[in-house]
Amino acid sequence: MSETPTYSSAVLVDNHHEWKVNKILNNKACYCKRYYLVKWKEFSIEKLMWESEKNLKNTQETLKNYLKKRQNYKKTNKSTYRKKDKYKQDLEVADMFDITTDRTIMENTITEKDITDKKV
Repeated sequence: MSETPTYSSAVLVDNHHEWKVNKILNNKACYCKRYYLVKWKEFSIEKLMWESEKNLKNTQETLKNYLKKRQNYKKTNKSTYRKKDKYKQDLEVADMFDITTDRTIMENTITEKDITDKKV
């Protein structure tokens, strides 16, 4: 059963439709760019997507709200807040929304640190 959203949640921008963001759930940095995990309106939770910041230029209010909530969370949980590695963050988000992930691939990913450790 494929999901066919209607255009009621889309906005016409520069002669093409852009979907409205329901919520921003997480963020990550990759190759010096910031990406946000986006839940789109009228799409199920299985359709979460990592979008670059430039692709969210028409949702600045939602982005500001997300960043404000994140900053407040860090302030209130400063003593217990630690920067988690990417693997743990992705698994937590996936588990939070009951998304099936291929844990084998994630666990066997070689990092730059692994490569430099083996050279020494």
